[in-house]
Amino acid sequence: MNLAERLLQSAAAHSERTAIIFRDREITYGEVAEQVLSAARSFAAMGVGRGDAVMLIMRNCPEFVVSYLALARIGAISAPLNPAASPREVTAAAESCGAVGIIAQARYLENAAEACSRKRVRFTVVADGPCTGPDQIPFEKLLSAAAGAPLPEGPADDDIAALLFTSGVTGQSKAVMLSHRNVISNGESCVTVFHCSPEDRCLTVLPMFHVFCWTVCVVMLMLSGGAIVIVESVQPFSEVLAACARHGVTVFIGVPAIFAAIVKAPGLTLETLGGRVRWALSGAAPLAVQVQRGFEEKLGIPLIQGYGLTEASPVVSTNPPHGLSKHGSIGPPIPNVSVQIRGEDGTVLGPGEVGELVVKGPNVMRGYWNDPEATAAAFMEDGWLRTGDLGAFDDDGYIFLVDRAKDLVIVKGLNVYPREVEEVLLEHPSVADAAVIGVPDHTGDETLRAYVVLKEGASATPDELLGLFKDRLARYKTPRAVIVLDQMPTNTLGKTLKRVLREQAREEIAGGRCG
Repeated sequence: MNLAERLLQSAAAHSERTAIIFRDREITYGEVAEQVLSAARSFAAMGVGRGDAVMLIMRNCPEFVVSYLALARIGAISAPLNPAASPREVTAAAESCGAVGIIAQARYLENAAEACSRKRVRFTVVADGPCTGPDQIPFEKLLSAAAGAPLPEGPADDDIAALLFTSGVTGQSKAVMLSHRNVISNGESCVTVFHCSPEDRCLTVLPMFHVFCWTVCVVMLMLSGGAIVIVESVQPFSEVLAACARHGVTVFIGVPAIFAAIVKAPGLTLETLGGRVRWALSGAAPLAVQVQRGFEEKLGIPLIQGYGLTEASPVVSTNPPHGLSKHGSIGPPIPNVSVQIRGEDGTVLGPGEVGELVVKGPNVMRGYWNDPEATAAAFMEDGWLRTGDLGAFDDDGYIFLVDRAKDLVIVKGLNVYPREVEEVLLEHPSVADAAVIGVPDHTGDETLRAYVVLKEGASATPDELLGLFKDRLARYKTPRAVIVLDQMPTNTLGKTLKRVLREQAREEIAGGRCG
């Protein structure tokens, strides 16, 4: 059964219940199902077919949910992109996935203009606001398809439902292929481990273009018949908290920075959040133990930490909301997902032994779009997915992460690959070498810091180098600081030792010399 059929099945069972709450407007499951089928018919009439990619460039809104499911119903592929992406990034992503259409909110049409001008992109749907171009279609028109119009046969379970970009889309892109089976299985496993029910209402403030929000906040709730309380932005934070109280949120899902803000918020109690929140889940980045303890002491409910990666749809493990939860642990594997700790030679390690986490299950991706070499490198010879993260099991089967083997930096729950940022710096004629690292802040989040070595006799100021990023990369990919060095720390092979840079940064922060 494909994703749309599975969620429409749930909608039929809960047709009168609230599915989505947005700007204080409640939309029932029956209404969502009607809109999904109408949009699916419209897409089919527009020539969108099985295997065609359509990009979604929207902040959280009902139109995102309807578009994603309508495309899934006809076998097309959703390719959601961070709305903060620059025009260059949007165009590169559209070219990479061969998008035949773009669905965007009006505020992002300018960034998508170049991509829309390419011949392959046949249409642009405006999710809100007026249409300003001849090839633009208002979203409302998608919902006006006749109920009796034919629908094509749905996709197979293993067909691709989504393409999710995990690294910079400039230059060589890398997009994860998630099948319908991948997303459904992970959503159903989450329903089981979190005991989600039709009575639940989930705060949906994390971005839907990110698979963490899509699977845990949207798919999990819709599979169980619960309601999605959509908040468009984490700012102002007071509105996020007010929405929890106003709509009776029972499940609070966020990233470490959100929970750090809650710990600091004066006068905040469980009652001011509405008194119905049962538990909270933190993901997308490591959760500081002091934040976890501070939250639990302040609100008196569990804040549990989970772990996942886009390639696993994404949830791999989590502490249970009901039962033993260990601070500092990412918990045991969720149902239907297997995790092993492997040594460098591929041998399976026992409790207490540190190695790479590898994953297997129906949630594991099909591979990387048009990149067989990267796909092969992501898997071990026996088919287990390599995460690039180092950790160990304890005697109870709970996993504790030790370090990330990759250079990936997570900024506010979003992946940033340093090489993409470094390449922008290296385009400056005065820069001989560049290295970008993540620097932890007091919330457990990370910020980017860049180090550069200038060419002999050349000059450039940090402000000048920071100016390179304007309109080149999304704002969250811009370093907080650029530091000029005489030389990079390297090993005998000339490879930059980012470990040394991280250690120096930590010492500076501990000494209060640099943020």
